[in-house]
Amino acid sequence: MRRGSVGVAWDRLARRGGRAAATGSEGGAGGASADGEGDDGRERLLALERDCQALRLELGEERAALARLRGDVARERGEAAGRVAEAGRARVAGVLAGAASAVQQLVTQAHLVEVERRGPAVGDVVAVASRLVRALEAGGLERVGGVGERAAFDRAAHEPLDVAAALAPGAAVVIRFVGIAFDGELLRKAGVEPAPEPVPERGA
Repeated sequence: MRRGSVGVAWDRLARRGGRAAATGSEGGAGGASADGEGDDGRERLLALERDCQALRLELGEERAALARLRGDVARERGEAAGRVAEAGRARVAGVLAGAASAVQQLVTQAHLVEVERRGPAVGDVVAVASRLVRALEAGGLERVGGVGERAAFDRAAHEPLDVAAALAPGAAVVIRFVGIAFDGELLRKAGVEPAPEPVPERGA
């Protein structure tokens, strides 16, 4: 693996610093050579200063690059969150568009009953309600169980209609209100009541 420019600069500084220290320790060896050694030491110090300056510049550039990278990551996260939110809005809009007609008719039927005191035909109300349910199912709504079905009581999926009923897990129950789920997540438990005891056959 190649070392970064900062690591290389540190190596140069270490080598030159070592040479400068070695030169300083040998400074008392002779008068004539001392001047030459002093010149070499000054040159090495100047080189070290140049390397330090270059290192500071490189560090500044790397900090700036890191800041730009963090900004890019934050911007991409924001854009991704916006795309998810937009997709969610589009999905909800599709569901509401499918249910709009049924909702219109239900509002009208409610007006006839509450304001004009005219009762709508039962068949019309059931038809409108069925259309509304189908529109919601097209958007991901799921029915769990069916009205009148017998099932084994499960606290995670069933809710007794009579809070006083002591239902043990696995007890026979009848579904009176279906459960509601969305994308596999249970939103509303099915309303159940104890299943009636089977009537014994005559002559048994």
